[in-house]
Amino acid sequence: MLHNCNHVAFLLVLIINFIKIFIGDIDEQRRETYDIERSISNMQNDMIKLNTLLNKKKGTHDNLHQDNILLENDFIMALKVSSQSLLKL
Repeated sequence: MLHNCNHVAFLLVLIINFIKIFIGDIDEQRRETYDIERSISNMQNDMIKLNTLLNKKKGTHDNLHQDNILLENDFIMALKVSSQSLLKL
């Protein structure tokens, strides 16, 4: 009977050790999941910042392009007026 008790006790200790290992694995997976989720969140924030900067740059580029067109048109108009003034002389 003592032999059976020792055998049962050994099995219980073995089962408890497996449970501890399993719980440790679960805890490790939770930590890894948390780290991954935090990294994903940081990357999403970085993407938002980059998209904001790209949109600002595109807006600036579009504004400069529009300003260049307006200046070019003003210059051409000024040349026409100057040409007409010279022809009248």
